[in-house]
Amino acid sequence: MSFDARFAFYSDNRRVLSTLPADDFWIALRAELIAELERRRTAYPSLVAKGRLERPVADRELRVWRSIAQSISAIEGVGDASWSEMVHSLRREIALRRKFYPAQIADRRLSADEAARRLELIETWHDLLWHDAGGEVGRVARAERLHQLELRAAA
Repeated sequence: MSFDARFAFYSDNRRVLSTLPADDFWIALRAELIAELERRRTAYPSLVAKGRLERPVADRELRVWRSIAQSISAIEGVGDASWSEMVHSLRREIALRRKFYPAQIADRRLSADEAARRLELIETWHDLLWHDAGGEVGRVARAERLHQLELRAAA
């Protein structure tokens, strides 16, 4: 993996990180990871049926993104994708968002603020995984904090 100064971790201009309270950030991050998994679950069957995506590739991507979505919360387990698979998939997603978001913004299918928010959330999770974010202790602490936030939100 090469250093990329545009990733949120390396940037002094972290819009999402600086504007959201910590609790809201973790909830937004988890929601984005789950939403991306759901977008793939929705899109892949028709892409496979049209021959634009091979079934083994779709299955692998769904397995990896299920692990990425689960990786934020150790309560749900960490899935069966390796750390390397998750980091590589996140980097691929970041590159695709950087490539396609400008056209979506120009076509008014996505606002510039929403595109920046989604991109920074994915970049931040990539960066936290890349730097291991506290190892097992960090994963357990994040999972416990998310669980507390969910209980508070449900009350």
